[in-house]
Amino acid sequence: MDKAKPSHENLAVSRYTDLIGEPIACVLSPIKGYEVAPLVSLEQAVAPITNLFDCIEENVWVAKENSKTPPDNLSHEESAAIHLYTMQFDSDPSFYELLNSILRDEYRDNLKPWFTYLKLFLTALHKLPSHPQTVWRGGLCARTQLVSNQNGKSIVPHSYFRDTDKEFVLMPGSYFEVVGQLNPADGLYIIQMKELESPFPCVKPPSNEY
Repeated sequence: MDKAKPSHENLAVSRYTDLIGEPIACVLSPIKGYEVAPLVSLEQAVAPITNLFDCIEENVWVAKENSKTPPDNLSHEESAAIHLYTMQFDSDPSFYELLNSILRDEYRDNLKPWFTYLKLFLTALHKLPSHPQTVWRGGLCARTQLVSNQNGKSIVPHSYFRDTDKEFVLMPGSYFEVVGQLNPADGLYIIQMKELESPFPCVKPPSNEY
């Protein structure tokens, strides 16, 4: 799950397209179980993972203060869950860094403490409209990905950096195929990818029954 910028717009490059952390040896098993977690407040959602962060309570408070009148038919708690994900913490790790790392972990049991947050966060993302388009996804290295996707979500109105960055989330569990590679300059590589429909859901949509 990463932010990127549409190639046809002047949008900010992701602050956390940590490509080095991408699994390359195998396809990870689907993420299951979070979808039946209860839908709770943001404070309750992060309670099982507070030991992983310094001052997470203060950042949750900031996220909720900045999300009191959310658009897109999101609840206060849902918008704040997105806001928290976009924040850059003063002390490492930031929320998005650790969550992205856990989502890439082949040991899926390590994700279980995150289930209540994932339920709130993905419930929010699933309410947002999808924006099929091509986006740039790059980092601090010489490798950039040009991704043609169908299910990306614009989170600009809910972001901590809403006034400076135009943030776009590639949904967790998205399934892509490499269709080309360009080498426009020495040491610079552009990998072209397109989103495919997975033969089965890599991440089940959140259930509304809980």
